[in-house]
Amino acid sequence: DDEVLERELAPGQEGGVPAHLRESLLQMRNAVGELRAGLTTLPPQQRAEFARHCDFYQQQVKIHGAKLQSRSQLDARGQLLGEGQQQKGKPSTREENDRAEVFKLTEARDQLKTEYQRMQQVAD
Repeated sequence: DDEVLERELAPGQEGGVPAHLRESLLQMRNAVGELRAGLTTLPPQQRAEFARHCDFYQQQVKIHGAKLQSRSQLDARGQLLGEGQQQKGKPSTREENDRAEVFKLTEARDQLKTEYQRMQQVAD
């Protein structure tokens, strides 16, 4: 599931977020909960090491969740702004050029914001 999510949520993917990705992420979250519940049955020596593995896995789930949320928001914003209906190519007027530039800057800002949020989640 981790590899599938990593590949499907990579930057540059087009289209909506497939339902199977949401399901995979939910399964991963549930698995973390089940693994943590099983910690109490382990001997103390194994418990610490297993807890570290659970922490790492949980961190991966958070990262994928942030990517999924970001992609969903980008898709929703694209639908609202009518992306995909625009013709590819250079804008013909100065106003269109300004709009295209603002759009690119906004997209870059959103990517930086997403990356910053991901870094904050990793730090927590």
